[in-house]
Amino acid sequence: MKRVTGYEVGALPPVGHKNHIRTFIDAKVMTFDKVYGGGGAVNALLEIDPRDIRTVTKAAVVNIGKD
Repeated sequence: MKRVTGYEVGALPPVGHKNHIRTFIDAKVMTFDKVYGGGGAVNALLEIDPRDIRTVTKAAVVNIGKD
């Protein structure tokens, strides 16, 4: 994980990776104003708008979960 993203397991944020990573966001996640992900350290969280994740990572919005 650290070699590819620059972050330890448990600290991986949805944005800001060392290398480009193909990213997918479940369509249901896009219905939220804010989501939480790793904040770059095991004791930190990041609050972010999922639209910002999509923009920054060029993520594909797909149906991953069951409805």
